[in-house]
Amino acid sequence: MRDYFDNEEYDDLFDDENKGYRNNESFDDFDETDFKGLIEKLKRIREEQLIMENYNNIIRHGVDVEGIAQYGEENLNKLKRTLDIMIEFFEDKEDYEKCHDVKIFSDQINEIEF
Repeated sequence: MRDYFDNEEYDDLFDDENKGYRNNESFDDFDETDFKGLIEKLKRIREEQLIMENYNNIIRHGVDVEGIAQYGEENLNKLKRTLDIMIEFFEDKEDYEKCHDVKIFSDQINEIEF
């Protein structure tokens, strides 16, 4: 019976000398700080995208603050934290018009009592 795994042509693929399969690349050569920096940059980009998506939805559709309040104080607090994050983001960008737009809904939340 023929041994399909005994192929001298491919024996060198599994030598210890070959650390990687492409041009002897290895994860040992990978700089961890570069990777962490890239991950942080991607997180910031994604956060900005989410904030802008929220902002656009708020401007198009508004926020039913009283409707959300009917689901309980916890849900309203989550919305408040989200709006606070957005306000802080727009303040940092010095985009005060957007900051004002979001603050209108934040102020509505502050008026609700449980």
